[in-house]
Amino acid sequence: MKSITLRFQFLPVLFVLLSVGLAGCNKNSDDPEPITTSSIGQYAGKMVTTGGLTNQGSAIVQTMAITVEMTAGSKENEVKWKIIGPFGDYNDPLTATIDGTKFTTQSQKLTYGPGDEVVFEGTGTLIGQQLTVTLREDDGQGQYTHEITATRK
Repeated sequence: MKSITLRFQFLPVLFVLLSVGLAGCNKNSDDPEPITTSSIGQYAGKMVTTGGLTNQGSAIVQTMAITVEMTAGSKENEVKWKIIGPFGDYNDPLTATIDGTKFTTQSQKLTYGPGDEVVFEGTGTLIGQQLTVTLREDDGQGQYTHEITATRK
């Protein structure tokens, strides 16, 4: 009878200790925070493009007004973003990740038709409502750098 009484007295103490132990388990501070709705939406700004055709050595510098359309990605901290300019959609949506204020588009290839493949990659920041990205493009015939600055509408 004594052992049953001790078990019942020990059980609440064990439960309290487990509760305190589990409450002390926090999410690792290195884990990325989920994308918030403040990142999703349209951004208005400009894109300055430099570069040229590899075989001609020609260089361009072009500045244009753009809209960046940002939607949620399929994973935590992932977004899809598309550049829309005076010529329409610049590209299919690119995938990017946001870690704190760091905005990263890993190297990805978009195919627009047979033999028409373009590789994009870039880095930048998303601080508050301000998006700043350096996006590199290689279409196999030329290489271009797009400096993008845009503010959420």
